Amino acid sequence: MPKSGAGALNLTACVLAKIFKREIKTWDHSEIKALNPKLSVPAGQDIKVYHRVEGSSTTGGVTTYLHAACPSVWTATLVGSTITWPTDTYEAYGSGGMSSKLASTPYSIGYIDSGHGHADGLTEIALENKAGTYRTSLEAGAAGIAAAATEAIAASVMPTSPLADFSTVSLHNMGGADTWPIVAISYVYLRKNLTSLGDRACLLKAFLEYIISDEGQALLPAYDAVGVPNEVKSIANTALNSLVMPACTAWSFEGSSTMAGTGQSDHVISLKRRDYAEYDRGQLKARTVEYKENAKILALEATVAALQKQLAEELKKQESSQEKTKDEGKDNSDALGVAAIAMATPALAVSLAAMLVTLRIMNMASAARAGGGAGAQMIGSPQVAGTPVSAGVPPLDDDTAKGSAQEI
Repeated sequence: MPKSGAGALNLTACVLAKIFKREIKTWDHSEIKALNPKLSVPAGQDIKVYHRVEGSSTTGGVTTYLHAACPSVWTATLVGSTITWPTDTYEAYGSGGMSSKLASTPYSIGYIDSGHGHADGLTEIALENKAGTYRTSLEAGAAGIAAAATEAIAASVMPTSPLADFSTVSLHNMGGADTWPIVAISYVYLRKNLTSLGDRACLLKAFLEYIISDEGQALLPAYDAVGVPNEVKSIANTALNSLVMPACTAWSFEGSSTMAGTGQSDHVISLKRRDYAEYDRGQLKARTVEYKENAKILALEATVAALQKQLAEELKKQESSQEKTKDEGKDNSDALGVAAIAMATPALAVSLAAMLVTLRIMNMASAARAGGGAGAQMIGSPQVAGTPVSAGVPPLDDDTAKGSAQEI
């Protein structure tokens, strides 16, 4: 199934209700096939139904929709944040658990808030809305979701007076060709008389004014929410203008446009200004990164020191072996071969170690070349007229060798 759009699985509220009640148990059921004639599934493929547990507002929203759109199948007794599900359905804990179950279980079905579902790439079902149009929430988009509130006001489901009772308002299964049928709306309830709050009353009002402003509403998509339509903004502004306020200083906002000179004044909430604590937290973060980098450097230095120590030990063994060879009157080339084998035994396959070995030995070779010592030849390398060479590495003079060793 595609994530959304053409080819999505079409379901009506009643068919979905029967699936959740386990009255329809297989994906090739005649009622599903009638809505999706091109659907190809294994014969008798069981539908695995997942539902939320431990009180879920998502469960409350879905069950409210099913009752509003198909009350003959989904009765009022099955509406709520926790309900009794059929015993052959499966539990999912939280939105993350639901998403994980649906993503990992073939032929499963469940419900999740659109923000999590879209972010996790789940496949959406296209639901039939009240106007008979099949839409996914992605197809409906912000306009189709906000349309639920507009339709609710037009149908007198939502009051136009902020003093009215909003406790029973439901935006489920509203009219409109492109309206998404499962929509929830958030409210803020407050006392009309705020005089007892003193100076805090002006701050509270400023906060509410910002929420309903164009700038505040523009922040909502980042939190997987949709702004309210103008009709709802009008109700909110009426409520704010009717508040009984004490004598207090009004707050203002400095947003994308700089308030020159006044942006740093009292009673200004600024998007641009920073207090010292925020600055200090930023500095602390930068120092933390620096400390971590320093720790990495110290770890590398410790590794280099250990490799240098190991190299010194191996060179000491080499020198001892060469002295022994001289005492026994053996040919020096044989001693070099033995030393090469001894060096290969520790299997220093680390590129850094290999580089250290090469540079250190080349340094000693240069010193030996200056002093004429035979014991400072390149380990395991061919010898030409007493000059050490290595494939791809030219001989170094004394200064270059010393400089390289110091850099390491």
